Amino acid sequence: PVRAALGAVELRRGASDAALAIAKGLQSEFPTERQGYLLEAHVEIARRRYDEGAAVLRGVYDKEPLWPILADLIAALQLADRPEESIGLLESWIAREPSDIRGRLALGALLQAAGRLSDAVVQYEAVLAIDEGNVVALNNAAWTYHLQGDPRALGLAELARAGAPEQPAV
Repeated sequence: PVRAALGAVELRRGASDAALAIAKGLQSEFPTERQGYLLEAHVEIARRRYDEGAAVLRGVYDKEPLWPILADLIAALQLADRPEESIGLLESWIAREPSDIRGRLALGALLQAAGRLSDAVVQYEAVLAIDEGNVVALNNAAWTYHLQGDPRALGLAELARAGAPEQPAV
């Protein structure tokens, strides 16, 4: 609705109280719709109240388990320094959506950041089984293999570089 967009504008201009009032109004008028709750979560995150934002997003995600909501929830949980919860949610997502490349890449990155390198490689390899030229999976798998001292790192890094020669991060 237009009011949800207005709330987002209020939040972008730093008027979090106004944005929250719009969110609460939307929740009151449309209690089964997600827009008011998503706006409230974004207000809480903007206020650096990450746990509160994550809690609101978790409620929305539990009712509507959609990728964009999960992505926001994962981001909020990461800001709240709750990586294991993020990993658990992504593992559940992958169990339901095993061919979802976005979810596998996100899970791989979180596992890698948590030092679970072997588990991260499993996710990158699963992406490559679906899309053998996926530059992100090639690059991340190469780096993870490098960290493990695995000689496969160089070959994957070369493939990643060939797939995205204009990308300095590869």
